[in-house]
Amino acid sequence: MDSTLAPKQGMLRDWGYYSLWWGLIFTILGSLMYRDGPQDQFLNPALQQALFGLAFGLVCALVFTLVQNGVNKERRKVKSWILAVLIWIVMRLAWLFAAGAL
Repeated sequence: MDSTLAPKQGMLRDWGYYSLWWGLIFTILGSLMYRDGPQDQFLNPALQQALFGLAFGLVCALVFTLVQNGVNKERRKVKSWILAVLIWIVMRLAWLFAAGAL
């Protein structure tokens, strides 16, 4: 058997795929969120929120990849969606707690 055709193993398996989607989704959502401050300066707040969304998405992707490869090795779709929603909620609550909003 050719070793180049063997699937990637380990806890970071498929991280590139997940980071692309989580990063893209949260970059778009971050740029569309409500902006505080002067409305005549659109680019700066939107760019900051898009970059924060990208960073948030990449951290969520890393956590999701680790949990997915540890708990859901059989890749059941329902379990994957439940994990994705739970990880988003936990990460959002952790961010709000760290920012002092909770």
